[in-house]
Amino acid sequence: MAILNILLLFATINVVLSVNDGLLPNGNFEQGPKASQMKGTKVIDPHAIPHWEISGYVEYIKAGQTQGDMLLPVPEGAFAVRLGEDASIKTRVVNVTKGTFYSLSFNFARTCAQEEKLNLSVSPSTEPNDWGMLPMQTMYSSAGWDSYSWGFLAQANEVEIMLHNPAIEKDPACGPLIDFIALKALTTPHRLKGNMLKNGNFEEGPYIFPNTSWGVLIPPNIEDDHSPLPGWIIESLKAVKYIDSEHFTVPEGKRAIELVAGRESAIAQIVRTQKGKVYDLMFSVGDASNSCQGSMLIEAFSGQITLRVPYESTGNGGFKRAKLRFTAVSERTRVRFLSTYYHMKNDHSGSLCGPVVDDVWTVSSGFCFVTFSEHTNAVTALHFMPGNHCLLSASLDGTVRAWDLFRYRNFRTFTTPTSKQFVSLASDQSGEVICAGTLDSFEIFVWSIKTGRLLDILSGHEGPVHGLATLTSSSWEKTVRLWDVFEGKGAVETFPHTHDVLTVVYRPDGKQLACSTLDGHIHFWDPIEGLLMYTIEGRRDIAGGRLMTDRRSAANSKSGKCFTSLCYSADGSYILAGGNSKYICMYDVADQVLLRRFQITHNLSLDGVLDILNSKNMTESGPLNLIDDDNSDTEEGVDKQVRSKLAYDLPGSMPNHGRPVIRTKCLRIAPTGRNWAAETTEGVLIYSMDESFIFDPTDLDIDVTPEAVDAALKENQNSRALILSQRLNEDSLLKKCIIGVNPADIPAVASSVSVKYIQRLVEALSYLLESCPHLEFLLRWCQEFCKIHGHSIQQNSRNLLPALKSLQKSITSDSSRCIDGSLD
Repeated sequence: MAILNILLLFATINVVLSVNDGLLPNGNFEQGPKASQMKGTKVIDPHAIPHWEISGYVEYIKAGQTQGDMLLPVPEGAFAVRLGEDASIKTRVVNVTKGTFYSLSFNFARTCAQEEKLNLSVSPSTEPNDWGMLPMQTMYSSAGWDSYSWGFLAQANEVEIMLHNPAIEKDPACGPLIDFIALKALTTPHRLKGNMLKNGNFEEGPYIFPNTSWGVLIPPNIEDDHSPLPGWIIESLKAVKYIDSEHFTVPEGKRAIELVAGRESAIAQIVRTQKGKVYDLMFSVGDASNSCQGSMLIEAFSGQITLRVPYESTGNGGFKRAKLRFTAVSERTRVRFLSTYYHMKNDHSGSLCGPVVDDVWTVSSGFCFVTFSEHTNAVTALHFMPGNHCLLSASLDGTVRAWDLFRYRNFRTFTTPTSKQFVSLASDQSGEVICAGTLDSFEIFVWSIKTGRLLDILSGHEGPVHGLATLTSSSWEKTVRLWDVFEGKGAVETFPHTHDVLTVVYRPDGKQLACSTLDGHIHFWDPIEGLLMYTIEGRRDIAGGRLMTDRRSAANSKSGKCFTSLCYSADGSYILAGGNSKYICMYDVADQVLLRRFQITHNLSLDGVLDILNSKNMTESGPLNLIDDDNSDTEEGVDKQVRSKLAYDLPGSMPNHGRPVIRTKCLRIAPTGRNWAAETTEGVLIYSMDESFIFDPTDLDIDVTPEAVDAALKENQNSRALILSQRLNEDSLLKKCIIGVNPADIPAVASSVSVKYIQRLVEALSYLLESCPHLEFLLRWCQEFCKIHGHSIQQNSRNLLPALKSLQKSITSDSSRCIDGSLD
């Protein structure tokens, strides 16, 4: 008996699951009425069709049946139902989950040329008018019928679903033909990390029938709270089509939207924005590989800004990326997409089609979007709390402030009994305790982030506390100290050094810490055993650049060259170091060797960039910049050095003497390990292993002409010719440049191709393989190109997939011809 109960339980669960995501019971109407319950094709018994209840004139249609000279199409299987004038069909009780959104998908075919509509409703419902009036127009597929969807919120655990023909056009011989009715539970879409849009990749949507290949139409005038496409509003007069990767080509993932009715087919979403802030709207435009050819034009709207994106469709798949930058004018911004023109398939069916939209992102741009100005003196340290919802700032004004990054306000200010100057910040991993080191009193203050209460004052350092990591501090008094904040025991252990310690940082796993000292060395400690593991002597690595006030050459002026910022990679195998120099050094921690040295600028308006200064500025009295040519040291009672500092207070002014000195203030490595950022005198610099971030302007200028391409080819400047032809975007010139390369020069020329033009070159090679007889030459091009740009191709494989498939097809075709020729 217990086993029987368990089997019944599993059977019940399976029924519920099949209802929530799949066909309704007898949703394909393959179980029909008995012969005694029918009169011709008309069903005369309200309960004749299993699991359904009918009302009015309902016909049970068999595949192949005709009405006059017209064949009645049955979408799938062998049977369907047709609803006559004012007729309806209703499910018996369907098990659902109360409070869950569902989409109802069904196949529909018109039986007359006139306009037909269908009412859908779900009971019980707290809203008496909560029903859908769906206009039905069979013009989007060549099969004579389409799939439609509708969304609703289940207000009970058991519901009844009804489809009703309101008979807009009074004609008893007409009525919609219904088949394959399915239900799918929709999940509430969440914003992807970094994307402000919900369901921007369209992965959540209505049920798509696995055996069909025409997509699902989402009817117009549906708000986002009842949309079968969660998060999106169908803001149009006609439907949009929801397509899948199993039957169509989609730019990204498994689902996308096809705009099938010109300007009357649009989708929209309202995004929360901040007034005055700059955002980027990025999206993919392509075709569904459904014989929809021709020139397409997508219009993207973001608030008051419009972007028109042309796309030339071959009907065989493919897409391009586009970006619209806009400034929000309110706290809510409407993002909208529509197709400018109507399009029809070239299969002579007259079916409507259109461009595909997918992978839509709205992100904040790199522009400044908020400025906090509550500090009254210089800000010396910043620290993001765990979760990145809160930012801490330390200042010389004697305060540490906590900022809410959602509401952009200062929600807590931490102070001390007597005013101090803070220069370093840290927090524990839980984000409950924060610490700040001081410049003047050499103490560390500990607060509770929740209450703002001062928990402890850690003393023991004899110099400014310029470095602070979680429960670890470094100071100019030549020590690194480990602290036990929670037990209140003060300093647990002290690591002595021979020079001032400038900064300290933990390895991500917490089993090693690194600190830099004033002599240009980096020391690595085991914090558990308290042992010095090894030391990197980086003084020579960071040396370089002569200040205009230096009395010695750059080669002999290593004093003051030291690392003030350190950052481990995510796996702890590498460390970045930067400081009072124009260089940033990357070291291998295990072998203590310099892997690479980055020069952060070549800007000659900054001091410390040149290694050799201009000799004309040297005089008998020394460097010209060091000569004080004022008549007196004071002017109107103000010291000259004070006057130079006061100039900073005047808007747009600089000090009377000197130029900004190039240096690195802070370094951070991205968790992926492929990007890192440096805060420098010149600004925030971002370094990346992904070449797609490298800016390569494609704007045409006076030198980019076909004549310039020909001239470069004549002078054997193949790389320059190829770059110019890519910027001109002329296929004939590009192919000419590819063919004109000497086989021995192919690797060098291929390496000059920017990541931006990889797709264009792959497409050109694909075309040449089909039309050019120089097979070995072109295959060598493909081989060298893949060797050089293999990583970039792999990273961008999703966008390059259509071009790569075309190239593979061309190579396979050539191989087949070679084999056939050898056999002959």
